[in-house]
Amino acid sequence: MAEWGTIRIGKTYHEKGFFNETNRTPQFPRPDDLRESTIVLECMGSKTSDTISAKVRYRNASGKGAWINLDHLARVFGGTRLAQWFGNNIAVGEEVQLQVTEPLHRYRITDSKVTEGVPSALRSSDSPAAKAGTQDRSSKGGSQRRFGPYEFEALASEVMAGHFGVPLAKGSLPGVAKEFDMVSPDCSIAGDAKFFTLVRGEAPPPAKFSVIAEHVWLLEKTKATHRFLVFGNDRRVPVLWLSRFGELVENVEFYFLDHETGDLESYWPEPA
Repeated sequence: MAEWGTIRIGKTYHEKGFFNETNRTPQFPRPDDLRESTIVLECMGSKTSDTISAKVRYRNASGKGAWINLDHLARVFGGTRLAQWFGNNIAVGEEVQLQVTEPLHRYRITDSKVTEGVPSALRSSDSPAAKAGTQDRSSKGGSQRRFGPYEFEALASEVMAGHFGVPLAKGSLPGVAKEFDMVSPDCSIAGDAKFFTLVRGEAPPPAKFSVIAEHVWLLEKTKATHRFLVFGNDRRVPVLWLSRFGELVENVEFYFLDHETGDLESYWPEPA
């Protein structure tokens, strides 16, 4: 297969956030059992860009049923974030370019309008994918889909997997009887996601601050090389907690992830 190629993004790809490998695209990883691998997609758009951890599959989890690719061509699942990127940049029927940046590990998807200078036919407000996962904003005119802690945990797992360049999933580490939200296969990375806000939007949340302290303590008891907490919803929570207790933290990094923009910010305790 070539080191680059193109794919036309049809309606199903656009709405579901996946695409299929073809004989005219770069080759994706082929695990021995043809079950699943993880890659990084660098999505370069005419309006937005994103880095997404994606799953490469040749058959479903059971190896039978709804989808088995007998031609041994991959299906690449980017999920909600890839659907959002399509919704923000690609109109149904437009093409994207695929390019290998690191064989079998990293791939670049480029909005063809970026290189061709062609105006987009996209109307992102009409795209269901562009609306998915946004913050709940109720009004007299209605509301958008609610984004809460469970959605944030899933998003954080994808973003942090891309940040560290390895897959992350729920799991425990030796010596600590706690299931963390994000653990790497070799247990060298461990973290948890917290979707917190201040009390009534103004006051410090004592109970939530205690939860943060508990998770910092638990993470520091692990033997992971990289330990972190990633916060969503209100960046004042990690900033205020660190201003009060940051000098007690030894080796846990704090992040804030803006679920609307995808921006990831890193916070460290101020030097004593």
